[in-house]
Amino acid sequence: MEQFQIGCLLKMITDKIKMRADADLAQQGLTLTQSRVLGYLDRSGGQATQKEIEGFLQVSHPTVAGIINRMEQNGFVRCRLDPADKRSKIVSQTERAAAVAQDMHDPDNGAADAALADAGTDRGAGIGAAHDLCRSRLTGP
Repeated sequence: MEQFQIGCLLKMITDKIKMRADADLAQQGLTLTQSRVLGYLDRSGGQATQKEIEGFLQVSHPTVAGIINRMEQNGFVRCRLDPADKRSKIVSQTERAAAVAQDMHDPDNGAADAALADAGTDRGAGIGAAHDLCRSRLTGP
């Protein structure tokens, strides 16, 4: 029973952090997931294959295709077929995306940091350690 309660609490916290990050990012025309894609592209030299983005986000091909299509419509990315493999799509950040990525800090951490602002250093570190332990046990070695 206790494991179920912890799982529900973690889900509620995750949902609240996502809602807050989405609200903050809406000013730039992005969602949290789209900002994660921009961060990934920025760390990958400005481009990556759609397959690489799928692996990074750990979601299915249709899900990433929808995310990338919306980002392309909003001018954050450009897509082209990989000349070496016509089945693969290369996603590149636009100048707009590069500017946003440069100005943007990690919205996940910002919302979490704000939530723990009054918790104190020791308590915040304890929460982080508990999170890391749960994640390692759930994902395995």
